[in-house]
Amino acid sequence: MVIVLSAIVAIAMAIAIVSAPPTSTRIWYGITSLGDETIYVGLSIILYYMVSPWVGFATAIAMLLGGTLVIDLKEIFMLPRPPNPVFPEEGYGFPSGHAQVSSAFWASLALIMRSMSIAILGAVMVASILYRG
Repeated sequence: MVIVLSAIVAIAMAIAIVSAPPTSTRIWYGITSLGDETIYVGLSIILYYMVSPWVGFATAIAMLLGGTLVIDLKEIFMLPRPPNPVFPEEGYGFPSGHAQVSSAFWASLALIMRSMSIAILGAVMVASILYRG
């Protein structure tokens, strides 16, 4: 299962890199795209059909709750984003929505599946998204 998840994530990143705007750093654009909600909605749907409905539903709910929490925290802290000429963004910068959504997805999946391999894959994914900023 870890190999299938890794392959799906690699394909998603390749698509994001190829479709990146020419003015951006394509690799970083691909990495930050791995934190998009659409990636994890897609993974939850795939898990629903390929693993079990419970796993797909639970990861989707965890992601939804994590996304809701990050929206509330952004409104509480109201911290501006650091200046970034490569990826100009609007809105508040803390906490990172991409990191929160990916953390919620991978943590819930690792806990449900009781898999150290999935936990390690998730930690690498979240760390990559956090490193990009």
